[in-house]
Amino acid sequence: MPLNAAVVIIISAFLAWDGLSVSNAEINQKRIGLQQEAEVLAGSIPFAHPDRIQGYLDDICGRAHQTSPGHHIAVKMGSQVIQAHSNHLDPDGMFQSMVEAASQPDRIAEAEDGRIVVGSARSYRRSDVMVYVLEHLDDVLRDLSRQVMRRLLSILLLGVVIAVVVNLLVSRLVSRPLKAVVDSVRRVRAGHLGAQAPAPRTEELGYVTDEFNAMSAALDAADRERRDQMDKARRIQEHLLPDIHTATGLKLACVYEPASEVGGDYFDVRPLDGGTEVLLCVADVTGHGVPAAMGAAMLKTLLVSAATRDEQPDRILAAVGKGFESISLEDDFASMFVAMVDRAAGRLRYASAGHPPAFLLRAHEPVGLLSSTGPLLGVPMADPWQTILMEIRPGDRLIITTDGLMEAANARGEFLGLERLIALVNEHRVLPLDRLCQGVMDRIRAFRGSAMQNDDMTMLAVEF
Repeated sequence: MPLNAAVVIIISAFLAWDGLSVSNAEINQKRIGLQQEAEVLAGSIPFAHPDRIQGYLDDICGRAHQTSPGHHIAVKMGSQVIQAHSNHLDPDGMFQSMVEAASQPDRIAEAEDGRIVVGSARSYRRSDVMVYVLEHLDDVLRDLSRQVMRRLLSILLLGVVIAVVVNLLVSRLVSRPLKAVVDSVRRVRAGHLGAQAPAPRTEELGYVTDEFNAMSAALDAADRERRDQMDKARRIQEHLLPDIHTATGLKLACVYEPASEVGGDYFDVRPLDGGTEVLLCVADVTGHGVPAAMGAAMLKTLLVSAATRDEQPDRILAAVGKGFESISLEDDFASMFVAMVDRAAGRLRYASAGHPPAFLLRAHEPVGLLSSTGPLLGVPMADPWQTILMEIRPGDRLIITTDGLMEAANARGEFLGLERLIALVNEHRVLPLDRLCQGVMDRIRAFRGSAMQNDDMTMLAVEF
C-alpha cells in the first residue's frame, strides 16, 4: 500500500504539473502567435487604399474563423477604428477590451463574452496606426483541454503500466519470498523447529533467509539435545521411584503425573530392615521441572540416609530438613509426609512437614484428616516436628496426595480445593485402590477441562 500510494501521489503531482505547464505554454504560444500576426498585419494592410482595408480584414478573419471562430482584428488609424465584421453585439466595447488587454503584461482582459488574449503592433509605415488581433481565451482553453486530456490519459496509462510492473516485481522479488519466510517463522513458532524457508531470488533477502534457516536448524539441534537430556532425566527419576509391590503385607496403588517431563513430587515405600514396619513417604518440592526434580532426588538421598539411622518420623524429618536446608537455595522449600506402618501391631506413626492433609478412610466413619505437624522443609530455625501415633485396623485406608490435586484449576481460574478433593475421595472410597486413584484423577481432569496442568500431581493409596 505505501508503494502504491507513493506511485499515485507521484503520478498525480506530475499530471497536475504537466497540465499546468502545457496550459501556460499554450497560452504563451498563442500570445506570441497573435503578436506576430499583428506585426505582419501592421506591415501589410493597404493603407494607400482605405476603401480596401475593411475587405482585407474581413478576408483574413474569414479564413481564420475556419479554425478559430473567435478570431478578431481591429485597426486604429488616428481616430478611426476599423474592425473585421463579426457577431459581437458591441464592437466598440470589444475594441476597448482589446486596448485594455494590450496594456496588460499578460495581454489578457475580460470582454463582453469572456476573457480574451490580444496581440498588438504599431505600423512602421504610419505611426498613428495600431493593429490588434484577438482570440477568445475560452476557445483556446477548450482546444487546449482536449490536448491536455489526451496527454493526461496517456501519462495515466503509462503510470498504471509502471505501477502494475512495479507491483509484479515487488510481489515476485519481495512479497512472495517474505511471505515464505513468515510462513516458516510461524511453523517454528508452532513447534516445527528446523523448518526451512525457500531461497529467494534477491541477494538482500537471501541474507535474511540464510540466517533464518541457520537459526532454525540450530534451534532444532538444541531441541533434540534438550529432549534427549530430558528423556534421560525422566528415566532417572522413574528409576528413583520405588516398586510399590515390595512392601509386603500392604495393598498399594499410586498415580504420578508430573506437569512437565520431570517433576518435583517424590514418593517412597520402604520396608525397614530387621523389623515389621514399612516407611511411607510423599514429598513435594516447590515448583516443577528440572530444578524441582533435582530437589526431589536430593530428598530421596536424604530420606534413605535418615531412615537407616532412626525410625521416628519426627527425627527423620529433622535430619532430612537439616540436610535439605544446607544444600538448597534460599527460596527452595519442600513438604513431606512420613509414616511408619506396623500392620502386625496395628500402629501408625506419622509426622508431616507442611504437607497437605492425608485422608484416613475407616468403615462407617467420615473421612479423617492427618494434618501437618510442623513447618516446611528448608525453613531456617524451624520448630521441631511432632510424631502422631494412631491405631489402625485391617481394611483401613490411607490416601496421601500432593498439593497439585487441590490446586488444579479450571479455565475460569477456580481451584479444586480441599473440600472438593475430600468429596471425591469419599465418593470413590469403596473401590479397589487402583480404581480409586484413577477415578479421583479422572474427575480432577474433568474439572480442569481445557486448562493446563499447573503443578505435579501424586496420589499414594494404602490399605492395611
